[in-house]
Amino acid sequence: HDLQEYQQPEMLRVGLEDLVLQILLLDLGEPSSFLYKAVNPPSALAMRNSLKLLEGLGAVECEWGDDGARRKQEAAIGAVDSSSATNDTLQVASGLTALGFHLASLPVDP
Repeated sequence: HDLQEYQQPEMLRVGLEDLVLQILLLDLGEPSSFLYKAVNPPSALAMRNSLKLLEGLGAVECEWGDDGARRKQEAAIGAVDSSSATNDTLQVASGLTALGFHLASLPVDP
């Protein structure tokens, strides 16, 4: 077995949900804004799916911006293309709940 010279970055080794919880736990700002500063940021769709999953679990409370409403209107009239679904910035304000705090503190997948 050959060892890699450099270890894969943690951002690529852990799930996006774990990253979101850690960003909120460490109070580093809004997860979508923080992660979009990365060299290879996650897509808006991946961020939306992660936040929806965490919101469904009760780990975060999200206030979705008008981006989702705009996308629904565009989809209704057929004006949305596949490239805009991954390149748009996600407008959401999220906060960690008590359950989210405990999930972020434990070494488990949400």
